[in-house]
Amino acid sequence: MGFIIREFIEAGLVHEDVCTVFGKGLNAYAIEAKFCADGNVVREPARNESGNHKVLAGWRKSFQPDGGIRVLSGDLGTAIMKVSSVKSEHWPIEAPVLVFNDQEGFHEAFKVGALNDKDFIAVIRYQGPKANVMSELHKLTTILGFYKIVVKR
Repeated sequence: MGFIIREFIEAGLVHEDVCTVFGKGLNAYAIEAKFCADGNVVREPARNESGNHKVLAGWRKSFQPDGGIRVLSGDLGTAIMKVSSVKSEHWPIEAPVLVFNDQEGFHEAFKVGALNDKDFIAVIRYQGPKANVMSELHKLTTILGFYKIVVKR
């Protein structure tokens, strides 16, 4: 964790004007605890290089300068999308929007075949941090997985 915090500080991605349990600033979190052979613990600065650049790269060698995140906005609202694992030619999203009041409505449309053989963007209303409840929407994952594997081939 120390490596990540130090990288954030060096890149100017976090504010240093904070108070933490270690005191003012975040530099104390750029230190890592190490166990010595004698059983003692020493604290030393986090390493300068990632242990595995394929998993965690420093900010100077980042995979994408913006972290691979995009904010999508439109007539229906705003969303955050992770695009780092999607080829850029697939970033534009154009399809009819199907709006459901809850995941049960989406599940019912799936059961009767109303979603078959079409591209669509599913919007499930009344979800998110402003809703009375922020459910996990697990039923959607199973159904969308079905379409990826079976329908789209």
